[in-house]
Amino acid sequence: MEGIYEFKREEKKIRWKFPVVLLVIGLLLIGASYFFLYSGFLKVNEFKVEGTRAVDKNTLFALFASEIIKNQSWRALFGQDNLIFWLGAKSASVKERIPLLAELALRTNIWEQRVEVNARERQFNGIWCFSERRQCFVFDKDGVTFSLAPTAEGALLLKITDESERSINLGQSVLPERGWLAGVFTILEIIKKEGMAIADIRVKELGLREWEIVIAGGPRLIFNFEYMSGNLAEILKNLRGQLNFSKLQYIDLRVPGRIYYK
Repeated sequence: MEGIYEFKREEKKIRWKFPVVLLVIGLLLIGASYFFLYSGFLKVNEFKVEGTRAVDKNTLFALFASEIIKNQSWRALFGQDNLIFWLGAKSASVKERIPLLAELALRTNIWEQRVEVNARERQFNGIWCFSERRQCFVFDKDGVTFSLAPTAEGALLLKITDESERSINLGQSVLPERGWLAGVFTILEIIKKEGMAIADIRVKELGLREWEIVIAGGPRLIFNFEYMSGNLAEILKNLRGQLNFSKLQYIDLRVPGRIYYK
């Protein structure tokens, strides 16, 4: 009987403690909720943007907030004035919506109660025009388009005319392979160092991998995107010494080890 009595007494103690434990847990949850939702410690005191002048600060944070709620709707419980709303947010999808930005990162500084956005804008490198669509884009050194452009004329700006029937959008590359554009820039630099004035640059159908440079008062230089002679400068010097450029129609440099001209 004594054993049964002790068991019942312990059972009463457990029954008595259980509501107390629940009460304590409830109070802790209420306290934690108040701390995370309403305490000044987690309140955002400053929204800061560095590295961009063209993109409005409020627009940028509105895009971030939209993407955060879209991907993690539970964050909306905290509100945009709460640091937890921004903590760990990703920037990749936001950057895709702003072609002007080459880099974009969001950082939540809890101790200083600040949400920071660091960005880097794309810089003008040239204009890419589609002759079929009569549409031009500004592109950066990586060939990424980030703005529409008016049709440009003259030799002061780098302009490349694309005769293919394809189309691209802002944020896309002007060429499907990044190495192709790097090759174009290298060849243009060699030609300028040789003192030849460039009148026009044209891209043919991409399936042919063909593009050309028209020399002012001289021939067309025809190249292949996937091939560039390692001694192009020397080849051009020799050709200019042996041939009258003003009377040539073209010089074909597309085939490794071969040069054709007319």
